[in-house]
Amino acid sequence: MFGRKKNKNTIEINGRTINVSGNNIRIANNHVYVDGKIVDNLNGHSIKIVVEGTVENLETEYDVELNGNCKNITCDILTVNGNVNGDIDANCINVSGDIHGNVDVVSMNIDGNIYGSVHAETISKD
Repeated sequence: MFGRKKNKNTIEINGRTINVSGNNIRIANNHVYVDGKIVDNLNGHSIKIVVEGTVENLETEYDVELNGNCKNITCDILTVNGNVNGDIDANCINVSGDIHGNVDVVSMNIDGNIYGSVHAETISKD
């Protein structure tokens, strides 16, 4: 079969890249967890996180950019270059694909369609 398997992902933290296998990524308490196991520690006060690939669940207390698809997302500020096939709980989101789930945010910008309920103070659609 051609292409990348769903469970192979790359996480870039402040320019440093780690390759991981798993479906659930959680970034909290200065640690990176994949499927419940610590795979890396965060250092520094300003953290830039980029996830490349497809994940089931993404949870972080930091700002994150996802270049791929995800099922459920919980975070502060989020940029998704792909589709979300589940729910989003965040403060501010920018999504360049479709959302197939419920959205609970303060502010959002979306280029695609939303197939679910939305609770947001501000919505802009490109």
